[in-house]
Amino acid sequence: MNNNKDFSILQQSEHKFRSIFETMFEGFILYEVIYDDNNQPYDYRYIELNNAAESLMGFPRKEMIGNTVRQLLPGVSQKWLGYYASAARGENLEFEEYSPALKKYLRTIMYSPIQGYVAALSIDLTARKKAEEALRLSEERLQYSLEAADEGYWDWDAKTNRVYFSPRYYTMLGYEPYEFEPSYNAWVNLIHPGQKSWVPEKATNESVIKDFISIEFQLRTKMGEYRWIESHWKVVERDKVGAPVRVVGTHSDITERKQIEEKLMNDQRRMNLILDTVPVAFYDIDLSDGLDVKWISKSIKRLTGYSQETFMKERGFWKSRIHKDDLDKLIDVSTFPGDLYHLEHRMKCADNKYKWFMYRAFIIRDASRKPLKVIGLMHDISRSKSYEEKLKTSEKQARELSRHLENVHEEERKNLAREVHDELGQALTVLKLMANSIKKDLLQGKIINPSDLDEMTGLISSTIKSVQRITTELRPDILDTVGLIAAIEWQAESFTRFSEIDCWLDLSEHKCSAFQSCIATIIFRTVQEALTNVSRHAGATRVNISLRKKGNWVILLIEDNGIGISPKRLKDMTSFGLKGMQERAIFAGGKLAIKGRKGKGTTVTLKIPLERAFAK
Repeated sequence: MNNNKDFSILQQSEHKFRSIFETMFEGFILYEVIYDDNNQPYDYRYIELNNAAESLMGFPRKEMIGNTVRQLLPGVSQKWLGYYASAARGENLEFEEYSPALKKYLRTIMYSPIQGYVAALSIDLTARKKAEEALRLSEERLQYSLEAADEGYWDWDAKTNRVYFSPRYYTMLGYEPYEFEPSYNAWVNLIHPGQKSWVPEKATNESVIKDFISIEFQLRTKMGEYRWIESHWKVVERDKVGAPVRVVGTHSDITERKQIEEKLMNDQRRMNLILDTVPVAFYDIDLSDGLDVKWISKSIKRLTGYSQETFMKERGFWKSRIHKDDLDKLIDVSTFPGDLYHLEHRMKCADNKYKWFMYRAFIIRDASRKPLKVIGLMHDISRSKSYEEKLKTSEKQARELSRHLENVHEEERKNLAREVHDELGQALTVLKLMANSIKKDLLQGKIINPSDLDEMTGLISSTIKSVQRITTELRPDILDTVGLIAAIEWQAESFTRFSEIDCWLDLSEHKCSAFQSCIATIIFRTVQEALTNVSRHAGATRVNISLRKKGNWVILLIEDNGIGISPKRLKDMTSFGLKGMQERAIFAGGKLAIKGRKGKGTTVTLKIPLERAFAK
């Protein structure tokens, strides 16, 4: 029963073909070979079959699966058992044979797809054989059977072109018996216009050289519709030169069969269209000798740039395209615990670039669980991999920035506390002592020394300046009082004073512009951060700062003449200063670009949409 399980898994793996398999006109049965003590094929267990086979056999599928041929058909002939045995030994058979057990004529193809199994594809030829047998009977025997036959029957005198049509011939087409003229020309007039040019010619030409012919064509009914007809012709009399004199035949309505065939063809075309157009590629890989691609859908070209033929004809091509670090994951399928095969790996495409692909497939194994092939699909996940990597990087940078900002805030709080304690605290303590001293002198009636008051006044002025300096460092009040341009001018002046680097400004265009408060802060902080980077890293002697309107943008441009930011630092963009500038630009709905030129300096460009920049 282990083999039954293996094959059940195989059927599950090929579910994409199930709809076509179940609607096949031909009956398909897969048997497991049962061997005797001498290792010779003895019996054959039903493993799988389609709907057509179930109808052909005349047994319910549940009754067949698990049973053997000898159990289900006790009267099976030795001849049929011989066919099974030959196929089990590897012979490919094709034959037409009557089955006494089924009481049917079958046209059968038998072969062994995998050692230990036999597959049979059969078509019921019983009706056709009966018709052939009837045509071989004498004219008298045919005449007696006319009333019992359900098929239309005709008898054509080729000399006079008169034709006898049986009553059933007429009624099949919706006519009353003998309603239209019994002649060859009447038959020709009923043929579909698209077939009228070749059906009569084919029939007459082939009847000259053959005694028995079959033709499928369409005839017009009384209602004006066209029905598909299968007609069998038998030449029963010829003249001295061999020309047909008398021809008889049968007439069968096969419209429903044709509709089924058309549906199957449409289903097949639809399936092929789906397989070729979906954004995935289906494949069948042979694992018995490397990675031999037996079949792959045409959609592989859209995914990789390589054609279907390239994958299927060039031996080992797939293996040669897989990234060397991922190769073992694909071919060592025995390490996977189950039969469902799931993998992500890189493959070099026709443009010599690697793409990430995700694979989902089933592993087909032999009776010993050795992998034989993989059937599945592959999907391009390069974009999702890229997004995933960017998301991880962004999350990491966000965490690092958050930690950095927390550290900065904590450091600023410590510095603020220190300055308040060291400068303001000390100044206020001295003022308190001086005030107490003056109070004491007043209570004692002493005259206050004006120099003491002057000293107190000076200390108070110094304290006020300290408070102004501290608040300016936290947020320049000039940004709120006189605006962004004055704040940038103040920052540039302070920068030049402390760094001794010249700072040239071009801000006249916005002297009277009223920027949004949050946008003004973003522009100012960008200037601060850029100047900090110049003083620390650039080795520059000059910085140019301009703020202009261009099109629908307000553009801040900061250029230095230093060494230029390194490509590595520019590529990473992970320093907290640069990351902070980026985040501010995004918050403003703008764009930040940093460009470095070795030995020629660095340019920082901040672009903010015009409609967001100014107060309304």
